[in-house]
Amino acid sequence: MARTPQDKAPSSQFYWRDWLADPAVRALTRDERGAYIDILAYTHQTGTPGRMTEEQVRRWAGYSEAEWADHREAIRACFRVTRRGVWLQARTLRDRDSQKIRYLQARKGALATNAARWSSVAQRHDSDTHSDPTAIAPASALESSLLLETSSSASSCVGELNTRSANVEKSALAVSAKNGAPKDPDDLTWLELFDPWFWTAYPRRVGKPAALRAWKAVRPQCQATVDAISDGLERWRESWTEPRFIPHPATWLNQRRWEDQP
Repeated sequence: MARTPQDKAPSSQFYWRDWLADPAVRALTRDERGAYIDILAYTHQTGTPGRMTEEQVRRWAGYSEAEWADHREAIRACFRVTRRGVWLQARTLRDRDSQKIRYLQARKGALATNAARWSSVAQRHDSDTHSDPTAIAPASALESSLLLETSSSASSCVGELNTRSANVEKSALAVSAKNGAPKDPDDLTWLELFDPWFWTAYPRRVGKPAALRAWKAVRPQCQATVDAISDGLERWRESWTEPRFIPHPATWLNQRRWEDQP
């Protein structure tokens, strides 16, 4: 079964320079640094990497409740803890967001490449067998099967690519049709991130068509913007305790609230 951006990643990047330069990590004892590595490994295996409870941190570190009292503050310095007691590991969260973007970009590129490759093979076969009256039919059932499989693969790849593109464009562009917004194929990867990366994380999910238009208008041009949006949303999520004070997602995006402080 094909992987999705929500699946657990088989690996993650480890930045040795950051590890050696991080003052919070350097302040840990050798025992605590080993426990911290285990925490990072365990959170990576969960469905919400980089986001955990204090009890999970303690258990993953291998400390008893009595031992945890001696090590809690030192390890806590390596995290950002929300008002609701959620422990956040910022680099893991950013890497997970980057992984989603890379996955969708690679997926779109692979579909386009495979569709073009197999369509070309199928077209050459059709040309050889139909335009040349002297062409010899496949000599065996195996050859016939391979040619049919090639044609089927081409149709499948083209169909999947067209379906994915059509679904994303339909949801994003239909809501902005009255504004005469042109279709832009380059938007597809960014638009595909709207649901798994922003909409499901935003605590007040109202006005989705307007939010989708605002999301498309943002369309960051570099990874720094992606990181800023992710970090900004985490900051605001910590401060939002009353649902009625949470702005609509379209408002938050249009006003670039990720650049503000709660």
